[in-house]
Amino acid sequence: MMNRSTDRCRIWPQYSAEVTWVSGERKNVSRVDSPRAGGEYEIEGEVEWLVSQLTERQRARLTTRLIDHRRQTGRPLLVREKEIGKPQVAGALQVSDRARRLMELFRHEELFRHGTIGEEIVLFSQSGTEVPPTMEASGQMALAWSESTTKKELMYLCRYLVKKDWIEVKRHPTDPHFGVVMTVEGHAALEVPPRSESNKVFVAMWLDQSMDKVYEQGIKPGIEDAGYEAFRIDRDPTVDKIDDAIMASIRGCRFLVADFTHGSDGARGGVYFEAGFARGLGIEVVSTCRTDCFEGIHFDTRQYYHLGWEENELDKLRSEIAERIHARLGPGAASSRAQSSP
Repeated sequence: MMNRSTDRCRIWPQYSAEVTWVSGERKNVSRVDSPRAGGEYEIEGEVEWLVSQLTERQRARLTTRLIDHRRQTGRPLLVREKEIGKPQVAGALQVSDRARRLMELFRHEELFRHGTIGEEIVLFSQSGTEVPPTMEASGQMALAWSESTTKKELMYLCRYLVKKDWIEVKRHPTDPHFGVVMTVEGHAALEVPPRSESNKVFVAMWLDQSMDKVYEQGIKPGIEDAGYEAFRIDRDPTVDKIDDAIMASIRGCRFLVADFTHGSDGARGGVYFEAGFARGLGIEVVSTCRTDCFEGIHFDTRQYYHLGWEENELDKLRSEIAERIHARLGPGAASSRAQSSP
């Protein structure tokens, strides 16, 4: 049995939302449809008091997680106690990523609401006057998708998009509403996969204990020598649903290092998937492999250059990874900071 009514958003209690209380096996779980939280999510009643302890910035990060989960799985995220800790330790989105997400929302709003391109999306009233519910919802969604906490932040991102010629701001001399329209250049920009400016490097490899030394003495320090930060999904304590986390992490990485070494049971399907997913997004992949496994590399990927390594020459692997990264991508931010230090 379900009862639906207008109530408050559990993440942003100052905003209203449509709330459905679910009874039966899933006791004390509410499904909330909140524009300020970017859409639907579910929450256990026992953790609502924990949410109330979050800062606005932490709520914004949690909102990003709600949106990304829905985009990746098509289902609302169930907010439980372990989810509350994640926005407190997760890093905020970069400003460029926030602006692009805002563009993705604008495109969605154009096509979903009006069925055509070139339509104005009204976000809010500039003078504080009341706006229709559809306009109010668009403004709340824009705050949610861009990880913004204030109208001022949202305006800042819109000004950046205007300078990029990706949106136009509609002026209304007799109407205080603030509206935007996506330009053709804006639509074209979204057709090109984004290139992350993150310093993080996703490492895809056989997660066997025998490979720990290779990672710790070869791959990881090689990435760090080039000025970047190595990231392995199995060593992230905040990861819950690993498949979603893998795709989200690859999307947000600067590039990927994929090691195709395998054991007697054959090629590691996960490594091929992760490397292929990255290449499909236009993300650079640095490939490595233990030399005795070269013959087992699949034909479709053998065309790509692979750095070969031996277990007794991990220092060589370290230096070759750093050199390869410098040649293909240039030094990372950590390297630049080190060079500029007195």
